[in-house]
Amino acid sequence: MSDKMAAAAACPQPQPGPGPGPGPGPGPGPPAVEAERGGPRGGGADGDAEAEEFGCPAHCSDLAWRQNEQRRHGLYCDITLAFGGAGMAREYRAHRSVLAAATEYFTPLLSGGFAESRSGRVELQKWSSEGGPDPDTVEAVIGFMYTGTIRVSPGNVHEVLEMADRFLLTRLKDFCGEFLKKKLNLSNCVAIHSLAHMYSLNQLALKAQDMIRRNFHKVIQDEEFYTLPFHLVRDWLSDSEITVDSEEILFETVLKWVQKNPEERERYFEDLFKLLRLSQMKPTYLTRHVKSERLVSSNENCVKLVSEAVESHALRSENLQSGNLQHSTCPTALLPRFGQNMDVIMVIGGVSEGGDYLSECVGYFIDEDRWVNLPHIHNHLDGHAVAVTESYVYVAGSMEPGFAKTVERYNPNRNIWEQVSNLITRKHSFGLTEVKGNLYSIGGHGNFSPGFKDVAIYNPEQDKWLNLESAPKILRDVKAVSVEDRFVYVAARTPVDSDSEDGLRAVIIRYDAETRQWQDVESLPLIDNYCSFQMSVANTNFYHTASCCPKSYPIDNEEAKGKISSRASDEILESLPPEVLSIEGAAICYYKDDVFIIGGWKNSDDIDKQYRKEAYRYCAERKRWMLLPPMPQPRCRATACHVISDFDMTLSRFGCNGRRCPTSHNILDTSRVISEDGKKKLKDLLHYYYPIEIDPNQTLEEKCPLMVEWWTKAHELLVQQKIHRSDIAQIVRESEAMLRDGFKEFFDQLHKNNVPLFIFSAGVGDILEEIIRQANVFYSNVNVVSNYMDFSDDGVLTHFKGPLIHTYNKNNTVLQGTGYFQQVSTRTSIILLGDSMGDLTMADGVPNVENILKIGFLNDKVEERRGKYLDSYDIVLESDETLDVVNGILRYILTET
Repeated sequence: MSDKMAAAAACPQPQPGPGPGPGPGPGPGPPAVEAERGGPRGGGADGDAEAEEFGCPAHCSDLAWRQNEQRRHGLYCDITLAFGGAGMAREYRAHRSVLAAATEYFTPLLSGGFAESRSGRVELQKWSSEGGPDPDTVEAVIGFMYTGTIRVSPGNVHEVLEMADRFLLTRLKDFCGEFLKKKLNLSNCVAIHSLAHMYSLNQLALKAQDMIRRNFHKVIQDEEFYTLPFHLVRDWLSDSEITVDSEEILFETVLKWVQKNPEERERYFEDLFKLLRLSQMKPTYLTRHVKSERLVSSNENCVKLVSEAVESHALRSENLQSGNLQHSTCPTALLPRFGQNMDVIMVIGGVSEGGDYLSECVGYFIDEDRWVNLPHIHNHLDGHAVAVTESYVYVAGSMEPGFAKTVERYNPNRNIWEQVSNLITRKHSFGLTEVKGNLYSIGGHGNFSPGFKDVAIYNPEQDKWLNLESAPKILRDVKAVSVEDRFVYVAARTPVDSDSEDGLRAVIIRYDAETRQWQDVESLPLIDNYCSFQMSVANTNFYHTASCCPKSYPIDNEEAKGKISSRASDEILESLPPEVLSIEGAAICYYKDDVFIIGGWKNSDDIDKQYRKEAYRYCAERKRWMLLPPMPQPRCRATACHVISDFDMTLSRFGCNGRRCPTSHNILDTSRVISEDGKKKLKDLLHYYYPIEIDPNQTLEEKCPLMVEWWTKAHELLVQQKIHRSDIAQIVRESEAMLRDGFKEFFDQLHKNNVPLFIFSAGVGDILEEIIRQANVFYSNVNVVSNYMDFSDDGVLTHFKGPLIHTYNKNNTVLQGTGYFQQVSTRTSIILLGDSMGDLTMADGVPNVENILKIGFLNDKVEERRGKYLDSYDIVLESDETLDVVNGILRYILTET
């Protein structure tokens, strides 16, 4: 920490100065002086009537300052404070009356029968530092007890906090906590988290804990982590939400922690090893590395755990080969951590059948071999550019004029898209790449322009674009790779006067971001499969019309120049189906040394384009191309890139054997508009009432009053937060909420066939509507019955509209006046979807019903609740976060009718 950063702390009274001036001292001032007239005793009613009060705040601050000066010069002192450490003590003289008034620590010590009171000496031993606290810091804290003012810096905050805690200086201790909150970053979060626990600074501990949890894969790279005591390491490994790249890395982390002090720490190895999720490690790693480790092989219990994990992999493989993909419940130890980083190929925007622009984004989970829906972008993107930085995925430009300057970025940690500054020029088909933390936009094409020579740089910290010197020629359909965090190799096309079909010639050129000079080169450097693949298809329409995610290489440019060659090997194309190279508008990206080709269209005829869902992967390990599961929706002119996404983003499902689901969070309860105290109280309510809600052994009569109690308390807490109506859209946008996979087909089918959809929810209707609206499926047939917020004229939440809807009163008692019965009065068949026992009554009171199909989704406490669900629902879907079954039933019914 730097000593240049500091803050002044003062008690919440006006500041005292170094000499005469306004401001009281550290405690309440003396009563105001009463100036009385009259007789010598100021007696008589007339005297009281003419009395005037005089108060002098400066007197208090002057008094405190003078007393402190007297202390510093040893005047009138009657107590000695001896701060000990390493066999020596530093003495500080003070006034017992001031110390006793300043803090409850000294009051009993100096005013009773203690030896310190009689001897006039207080021995202060046992400090965190072997030599005791720094003399300047001791002087500053004693001065604070006199004047109420102290200067706190990153260099002294630990010792100030230690003394504030010991001397019961609560306000100073709280100030240190707030000071550390402001200084919290990745380099100090482990140390600050330890301090917060040591001194019971709960809010600071929560904030540091959240930072560590979200960045655990980075935190364990810092040596500070390996100084932690056993109980804190144990707590982190027990946390299912830490962000990790793999469980293998956690095993290596445990080994490293033990090896820092083997004599002391080896006895803890088994306890830590049991916290690892061995079933999430690759079988080869378990057998080659884990099992052979001395600390494992010499421990019978550890060996048994490894054997069980290897057996679980074998069983999973057998199930896959036999086609037995049935979901089953698993103990937590067999599931991935919610924060486990997942490798995802992200596909963004593009155009689908009928020329519809797509705002939908999808992700291919590499390890799970499946597609999931990701948050929508806000713009129509077609011919856009993509670039991946350490923290974000940027997309920019479009063929759609209204969005041709827009730039958005995706934050994988928060699972949201956010807008940043626009491009300077409307464009598409340009290059976008990162060099030294800045983005470079190169070339491009406009709807009414033959192309651009433009080069612009974007500074993320300033959120600003700046034009640089132009390229020597027009560059269109740009693909880029960068080397040495300086040189950008560009493959593009430029207009030429020739008889060629499109009047364009392929060029390859290198840009030096430092000197801003350009130089023609023979090819991209053939560094890996990604560059080699691009060069092997460089002269095809497949390549010219495709988008390619830029890639950065850390190698030296001299080494890169040595890999430039016009004779790229065609070996990588050998197993690629020939028809793939006839595709146009595909998205190309990479993951490690693998190459992906996604989507596109089969025919360049605008009337008869065959949009494609297919995706291909070149597996470098197997040296062949593989056909992947198709995308949920065909698309062309999209972009694709590799991102690392943590597991706790509602991107995955609940279950095991690769089928998983993250934790569930209430959007409002955890949003930025709720205070930390409010979040804690709402969480406490959840932990108290939720087990009651799902307890299969309690009756409805027992649960209902408790549910009313829970909802009422939660609504009251939300009202206290002064939530603004205008915040709702952003709250949802920033949240991790996602509808189940298959939601679009579900909503689309019902809308197309004019089937009314009633969503009966005990949640917050305003939030639920916004989720559906942002998913672009809030059609005219959708009706939501829920708890709606009511706002003042200024847009501030004042109360929730009645009647209150909770889990167990979703029935006709709260549906009167909603129009629900009127809209379904002509319907004779109902499909009821629910995820609680309380949902079973949603269709009660509907007239003329002949058929009801009840489908229940069961995720939590499956074994415990399965019996009641099977008794009550017609179909029970365990650990299934999709709408696949429901969509299949709808397709059958709607086709038959």
